[in-house]
Amino acid sequence: MTLVEWPEEGDFATKADREKIIKDSELRESLEGVFDSITLRYAYELIRRGVIRRFITNISQGKEARVYVAEGAEGYVAVKIYFTTASEYYKTMPIYIEGDPRFSHLKRGDRREIVETWARKEYANLSEAYSAGVHVPKPISIRGNVLVMQLVGGSEPAPLIKDVNLSPLSWKKAYNQVIDDLERLVVNAGLVHGDLSEYNVLYYRRPYLIDMGQSVMTSHPRAQEFLFRDVKNLNLFFRKKGIELKDLVKDDLIAKWLASRR
Repeated sequence: MTLVEWPEEGDFATKADREKIIKDSELRESLEGVFDSITLRYAYELIRRGVIRRFITNISQGKEARVYVAEGAEGYVAVKIYFTTASEYYKTMPIYIEGDPRFSHLKRGDRREIVETWARKEYANLSEAYSAGVHVPKPISIRGNVLVMQLVGGSEPAPLIKDVNLSPLSWKKAYNQVIDDLERLVVNAGLVHGDLSEYNVLYYRRPYLIDMGQSVMTSHPRAQEFLFRDVKNLNLFFRKKGIELKDLVKDDLIAKWLASRR
């Protein structure tokens, strides 16, 4: 794999700096061989600012980003770096960004601006959710398309909820905790997750909601549609665990959540 050529001098990192903070050559290659120079500049700026001390390992890769474990100023952090070249998910981003007054300046034709707006949107959504008492990773910093947040799990990355084994009582408790967080997200934070399923929930002593770039405000014209989809996905997963589900539609709870926020 060809590494990105970096200048020996610069305001973000020298070659010696990079080798010191990323001692594993394969990890360093996974950064410098995949991401463009602008993205790498953002990452090393965060290092120079002390937000990140050193990268440790790559823990996941999805269609929109790679996530790394790193050592931060006050413990371990997760660093999510969004791809700026993949087109599969890039085309759907504007659906979730447009109509959001926080990001009304978006230029559809500028791919990097769309991706960086997506990253800022996830940071903003995590901040709103965390402040509202929703169990999400605590956001720490954002620079361009590089997002730094709390590593759920302490020193080891937490698994997805689909990959854990729990007792029937613990599954029931986890279901209620997710539904409680879903309500807090809508009523207290004014957000709808928009892509909630067992693939976007971590489990570390309890569930944590993740991947909130697509989350929309409750005033979004498709907010109710997205919320119904979130509930449907959760019900499909927890039903397989033998959980007696709450009928949020029959009890009109979804409409009440949205109405109480608006």
